[in-house]
Amino acid sequence: MKTILTLILLLIQACFTADAQPSSRTEYIEAGMIAPAIQFKNVQYAKTNFSTLHDLRGKFVVLDFWTKGCAGCIATFPKLNSMQKALQEKAQIILIGNNNRKNKGIEAMYEKFRTKQQLDITVSYDSTLFERFNIRSVPHVIIINTLGEVVSVTYADQISTEKIEALIEGKSVAFNPKNDAEVSPKVAAIAKDQQTDKVKTMLSGSMLSAWQPGQRIGIQTRLDALIHLGYFEVTGATLTQLYNYAYVGFEDWAFVDSLYGKFHRELVLEVNDTRTFNVNYDTGNGLFNYYLKPSNPNSSLADLKILMQQDLFQQFGYSVKIEEREMPVWILTATKKARTSLRSAKTNSIVKGDHSGWTFQNIPLSQILMTIRDYHDGQPPIIDDSGITANVDLSLNVLMTDFKEIKRSLEEQGLVLTKACKKMKVLVLRDAQVP
Repeated sequence: MKTILTLILLLIQACFTADAQPSSRTEYIEAGMIAPAIQFKNVQYAKTNFSTLHDLRGKFVVLDFWTKGCAGCIATFPKLNSMQKALQEKAQIILIGNNNRKNKGIEAMYEKFRTKQQLDITVSYDSTLFERFNIRSVPHVIIINTLGEVVSVTYADQISTEKIEALIEGKSVAFNPKNDAEVSPKVAAIAKDQQTDKVKTMLSGSMLSAWQPGQRIGIQTRLDALIHLGYFEVTGATLTQLYNYAYVGFEDWAFVDSLYGKFHRELVLEVNDTRTFNVNYDTGNGLFNYYLKPSNPNSSLADLKILMQQDLFQQFGYSVKIEEREMPVWILTATKKARTSLRSAKTNSIVKGDHSGWTFQNIPLSQILMTIRDYHDGQPPIIDDSGITANVDLSLNVLMTDFKEIKRSLEEQGLVLTKACKKMKVLVLRDAQVP
């Protein structure tokens, strides 16, 4: 069962490892350089004939690398489709799919999305480009201008029609650089030296600064994630994330965590001015860098929380209290028939599928709900009130990025998701009282 759970998690995480391994033939693609020669293989749905990157000179080119397991990549397909329609001949968007052995069936899966979502994007399948440029995770986007110069190596959520149009007009546009994009040894050494200098010069203390567009984004799962190195650091963090670190100890919690459905991860704001909480990656508003080096290298999570709470109060001045509030949730119930019909009579457990649908055999309902939640992290928590304790057989023959379709498919099988409210713990921020 643990093996099956691991398989599901690997297949649906938003930033899926792309299976590339560094080699002596690795080529580095960095902003400002001339893009290397690229030949496109297995090109489909192209409006114009081309086989190389050079054939596209005179256009802006957006290369979006993706894998079969990357839910975040697939979720951007409709946006990329709209971008290509709006930009027309001024830019060429190409989806580069990894068709290696681990991504077997990627072409068939894309066809399901293409048909269902009426996609009209150029696609190329070529695993060798992932190996050549050591693309270790996706989404991974390379933007190239009309002269063949690399504008940015970034994330899919960083690109938009407006940004590409601004580039075409000759305007300066900021893109957040991808954290793990392969860079030359020289650039990597400079970044390492900067971090080393910071650690060496600060004996103890903390530093909170505004994040600037173009800086890298680095988020930790726990406040004590780096304490074995003697410090804690995040870049490009929202205030919600910072306050969750300081008062809960975690940036987020998943379906399998004990806090799920009991502690709401979004803040309740009872403040006069909420502008600092409005996040804009283009301007940097609402995003911060935080560095903490405690004097005690063996500081516990509780110790780190106190230090960070003090820093946040000194900077922002909000009073914070953990309260119980009625918060939005999805409640899952089951019909009487479903409690019987879904019960598995099989002895072996099977999980098959991809982002175009899943089949579960002899699997706990909790694992199926976890799968749905991981596709739709922005939805309220799903609370299981079905009364089903036995393993089940269940199929979701829908695009997993479409929550409405998932909900409809569950209802057809006797499982009903209903919006409701549930008492949960939550961080409440208020303006501090002036004496």
